Amino acid sequence: MEESYNVAELEKAYSEYVTDCESALRLTLARILNLQEAFSRLQDRNPLNSVTSRIKEFNSVIEKCKRKGYDINIDSIKENIRDIAGIRIITVFRDDVYEVAKQIKRVPGINIVTEKDYIKNPKSNGYSSLHLQVQIEIYSPIQGTSKLIPLEIQIRDKSMDLWASVEHIVKYKNDDPMPGVEERFQKMARILKEFADTAIELRDFSESQ
Repeated sequence: MEESYNVAELEKAYSEYVTDCESALRLTLARILNLQEAFSRLQDRNPLNSVTSRIKEFNSVIEKCKRKGYDINIDSIKENIRDIAGIRIITVFRDDVYEVAKQIKRVPGINIVTEKDYIKNPKSNGYSSLHLQVQIEIYSPIQGTSKLIPLEIQIRDKSMDLWASVEHIVKYKNDDPMPGVEERFQKMARILKEFADTAIELRDFSESQ
């Protein structure tokens, strides 16, 4: 299908916008890593097991626009693609996800817009995670202005991350998966939830001794 937009011009505009996204990402990462350090100082067990980040590639954003039916221009991308900058936090235990989210909501400068709880309400295929859509204010000293940049924070435990990693490998760019694959992923999600619940029971018993 013939493209109705100038790829080179759009990619240049996207690259300029990514500069703002990277600034928002650096600010947010610094705040979350400070939170992780505070947990280490104040608690015997740190619920923030690992923190990673990424910026979506241009081609990935265009593919998402096409998949979702969004207009393909820079204004549409800024309006509709709210996870160009992303942070993923991994916890060991499933209930730590909510403790981490609670603390993040208290961090100055991280403005929560929406929260999507796919742990209490998993997707049909079994996907579970907690998604926080946030806005980060960045300041331009040259222009003397500030702007709000969207960013997504995903929080999940190791069992959820294992499920998501396998799902990505099996289904990424695979339009014709094996028969019954959806049911198999649902089954894996149930098994991993049972594992996560048992891990919490064992932890609580150990900490009570």
